[in-house]
Amino acid sequence: MKQIKHTLGVLLVLLSVLLLSACGNEEIPVSVCLVNRTGQDIGEIYITPATTSDWGSTWVDNPFADGQFQDISLGDYTQEDLDAGFNILVYDADGDLFYDTTLDEQDFTLSDGDYIVFLPQGSEAALDITSEYNDTNYEDLSMVDGEWVDFETDIDITPYVGCWKYDT
Repeated sequence: MKQIKHTLGVLLVLLSVLLLSACGNEEIPVSVCLVNRTGQDIGEIYITPATTSDWGSTWVDNPFADGQFQDISLGDYTQEDLDAGFNILVYDADGDLFYDTTLDEQDFTLSDGDYIVFLPQGSEAALDITSEYNDTNYEDLSMVDGEWVDFETDIDITPYVGCWKYDT
């Protein structure tokens, strides 16, 4: 009788260990929406977990036009993969890197349902990752002297406001 209880106890412990280890390997689906707010066509977009060095295939049809949206399913990932982040690589319609090469060295956190908004070259940020897309957040981007600026945050005109006197 003691041996049966001991064997059942060992089996119960083994079963518990197996169940707990299986919980850690659960795969989580990740789908995102790509949004082109660059002012030009994008030729290719690659998104891959930071835990792999393989870029795989492009996620967009060529060309991915300015103003276009595209829902994509990146696949299923473990929590470990999600915690490590994702790398993103973007090429313009001519096949040249769209952003500087550091973009593919950054680890971006992505969650299911996020929007990846690609911003104009020369913007303060290359892209914006948000859980809720609001088109009005990107309306103030404009080109000044060949560079994209956000009039709400980039230009401070307070030193030029007031009464001016012309001396000469």
